[in-house]
Amino acid sequence: MKSGKNKFAAVLAGAALSLGAGQASADVYGLSSLAVDNLNIIFNATGGAAGAFTFTTDASATLNGAAGAGSGIATCGGLFAVFNTCNGAAPRLSSPVQNAPGGGVMRGQDDFTQFGQVAEYSNAQASIISAFLLLDPTTSTSAIAESNLQTGSIAGASTGVQSNTQLDLEFSVGAGGSFSIAFDALLDVLTEVNGGDVGLAQANSSLTVTLQKEGNTLVDWAPNGTNGVQACAAGLTCTAAEAAFDLNVSRSSSGAPNAEEGSGSYSLDVTGLTGGNYTLALASTQSTTVLRSPQIPVPGTLILFGTALLLGARALRRKAT
Repeated sequence: MKSGKNKFAAVLAGAALSLGAGQASADVYGLSSLAVDNLNIIFNATGGAAGAFTFTTDASATLNGAAGAGSGIATCGGLFAVFNTCNGAAPRLSSPVQNAPGGGVMRGQDDFTQFGQVAEYSNAQASIISAFLLLDPTTSTSAIAESNLQTGSIAGASTGVQSNTQLDLEFSVGAGGSFSIAFDALLDVLTEVNGGDVGLAQANSSLTVTLQKEGNTLVDWAPNGTNGVQACAAGLTCTAAEAAFDLNVSRSSSGAPNAEEGSGSYSLDVTGLTGGNYTLALASTQSTTVLRSPQIPVPGTLILFGTALLLGARALRRKAT
């Protein structure tokens, strides 16, 4: 009887090896990266100035339930031309880089490299390189969230860049004031699943510009490549010019690559403003979520495993007789 059991174990072991050999490892990958450069904001006010302002960058990353160490949030602000905590060389503000524990790729501070489908990792970084309120001629920002799974089950990364500025503006009587914003953007959003495992990858990007007066939203702009403005209050004229790709996008994949990428210029002109207290807010967010589950054996491997069981049972019966 012992010999039969050994044969049975050998057959099962062979089947298990064959089944395991038929399962390929997978990369479940998500990337969201956005760089904004040459951002220029102009108000044609005859009087007034920028008042209080705040800048915030944040980053977070998780890999198989473990989160990056410490806070990924950085903030600074103050009163324009009077006092602020954003002084210093570029970058003006940078989140502590987030690398989820257990990852095989470590991102350095202010490192916006795209690592791609190598190893298993999840990390994020966001920086305001320069800011027009701090005597730089224009503003530039960079943010990246990137995750890849090969053996784990879940990972995610997220970054954000925000700016809020209070403006007390005066315009000449009888003539409407105007506001314009223009910038260049470089976007790369990609999701893909390779190999023999089942997976789902999602990546998101968003960028919005909001202009409020005394708490009421006048303009809400989320550039999507169609020259459209989501909200433009009565009495104002809002004209957008956008490159032909969407900065507010979500891409997902359970197999083939699904991407949104490109570079180009975006601008918005608003006329008809009247004097008063304004708030200008800029916000961008990049994020990834990737999920992976081991491959369920295909019918062929189930047949192989069933055959192994049958042969093992016959061997036991022959030994018993």
